Amino acid sequence: MDNYQMPFKNYQSALDIYIQLNTHLSMSMIYNNMGTLYTKQKDLDKAFEFYGKALQLLEILPDTDLHVEMVKNAVKKVKSEGIFRQQPNWNES
Repeated sequence: MDNYQMPFKNYQSALDIYIQLNTHLSMSMIYNNMGTLYTKQKDLDKAFEFYGKALQLLEILPDTDLHVEMVKNAVKKVKSEGIFRQQPNWNES
């Protein structure tokens, strides 16, 4: 069994609940954590996708500057790997 299969399954279950509850901050943290798992698996395109989802949610919420910076730092780590392809509409400002 893949070491990451169970965490992905658990995160997806949590995400399903948070989506039903419409809790954007919790959803963004799950997306961030899933991005981290993809980074550890060296699937950097997928990691970038999930970090992007996290940022999209965080940027619509008030008082999330710290969380936004955490996700952006994770994205910088992925970018430093140099493996992912540039995604359209990405704004890292």
